[in-house]
Amino acid sequence: MKISTIAGVSILALGLVLGIALPGLAASDSAPLQASDIPTEVLRGKVVSIDKGQESFIIQSGEQNPSISVNNDTRYFKLYVPGRLVALVRHRMQLKQPEVQIDSAINQMSQLKKRAMDMLKQQPNLKQLRFLGEKATFGDIAVGTHVALRAVGGENSYLAKTVVIMKPTTYARVSGTVFNINKAAMQITISPLSSPSAEDGDVTLTYNSHTIFVLCGTPGLQEGEKVVAIYVERDDGTLLAKRVRLGVEPFELA
Repeated sequence: MKISTIAGVSILALGLVLGIALPGLAASDSAPLQASDIPTEVLRGKVVSIDKGQESFIIQSGEQNPSISVNNDTRYFKLYVPGRLVALVRHRMQLKQPEVQIDSAINQMSQLKKRAMDMLKQQPNLKQLRFLGEKATFGDIAVGTHVALRAVGGENSYLAKTVVIMKPTTYARVSGTVFNINKAAMQITISPLSSPSAEDGDVTLTYNSHTIFVLCGTPGLQEGEKVVAIYVERDDGTLLAKRVRLGVEPFELA
């Protein structure tokens, strides 16, 4: 998947969380939160307070501050959002006028928006988004965090079924030769190509079951092969590979 597609999903997520008026998506933040005929609904907002017992939190959504309760069945997911998109969206919100760079990307992704909206409404495990993030816990929620969630309830009090935590990050790319593969530790070490854009030193990437490998018909990744990898830096400082492809053709960056 190209980074443009990753950016597309992230734009949608930012729309849900930060209140961007994306065509065909959620209503404006000025609309009141209320129960509907749909058993679950999608809410978005910024966390303003958290219960010390980790049983609930309050979000700011427009002019309202609904209380969000959780239970043992609530699922949490951390979605990595490209940092530059966060900056563009916030800039657009401050100016309250169209932002050409975002509108151009949004207009190309109507099908992607529909699919992602369906994920939030109908698929509490968010399997199709896992290559963009990882499982989380209540402890990953912090004051100031932007969230999107599936919930039931109404009248300013909801029970969360799924909580998507937005994690602004930077997607990075490395092109080079696979120097070492440690299957036990689930790590790949890449020696970057010698170029002005290459990072100094080897890059060790962790991978997991949601890392996408594009091997172009080969049975498996081998040491000595040239690859291009897209990765993010996690909270613990490790680098998580999101996509690894044989060859050194550059990915398209949106």
